[in-house]
Amino acid sequence: MTIVEASVSVGSVIGSVASSYLLRAVGNVYLLLITSSLYVIAYVFTNVVLEESLRGAVKGGLKSVLNISLIKEMITECFKERPNHGRAQILLLTVANSLSVFILYGVMSLEYLYTRHKLNWAIKQYTLYSAVHTTVNFVGAFFGVVVVQRLFHVTDLAFSIVAFLSATSEHLIKAFAVMSWHLYLGAGIAVFRGLSSPLIRSMLTKILPPQDIAKVFALMCAIEGVSPLVSPALYNSLYAYTISSFPGAIYILSCGITGLCAIFLGFVQYFRWNSPSIIYDSLNENQEGEE
Repeated sequence: MTIVEASVSVGSVIGSVASSYLLRAVGNVYLLLITSSLYVIAYVFTNVVLEESLRGAVKGGLKSVLNISLIKEMITECFKERPNHGRAQILLLTVANSLSVFILYGVMSLEYLYTRHKLNWAIKQYTLYSAVHTTVNFVGAFFGVVVVQRLFHVTDLAFSIVAFLSATSEHLIKAFAVMSWHLYLGAGIAVFRGLSSPLIRSMLTKILPPQDIAKVFALMCAIEGVSPLVSPALYNSLYAYTISSFPGAIYILSCGITGLCAIFLGFVQYFRWNSPSIIYDSLNENQEGEE
């Protein structure tokens, strides 16, 4: 999961650095055409090269995507009662991960407007900052998983809490930033923020029975799919309402949401301290049912 996130980060850095030069060289229309062409290439590559790795998986089509019985099965499996507060753990992890995506879509379209209004940045300064920010996240994710987790044996859950707390600090610094270096300081403090999503997904694969992993991931993707519809409306309205008084209000909101995510994971940690593994108990129940 970290390698996948790192690959996305590398692409983001290259795109951020090259975008301003391409925009000046070819203009808006051709830049959008280049972007669309790259999306088409990625889609074709995914369908041609990647093969299904799950055993017994049946290849579906449009009808299987819209199959109501599969949706009912997903909801039933995700919300059914599990031993040792298993249902609460799964839902808290899912919501925490989805809220991080909610923040991403909300801030993404406003960050450049905020830096231009607050710090008088041009597009070149912002793309440079965006590239540095993404590189810091890439280095932090790679260093965190390869070195910190293996050296200090930090669990996925504990590291996810650290990632959310570091993101909370970054949002707070951005909200009150008055100098350019303040934003770079925030990026440095939030060096591990990119680990929250892959670590939560890794955590879910460890506490769930294999047959339930895809269903929970599907629920997570469904919630994340709503974020681009709701998040920009909320953040844009807040930014428009507070731009003249306190434009950093969008980051105060993000700070509160990431802090809430850290609290959710804290509850999951508490449940796991006071109960054994969900997988162990679920497998035992299956074995008893078979007997």
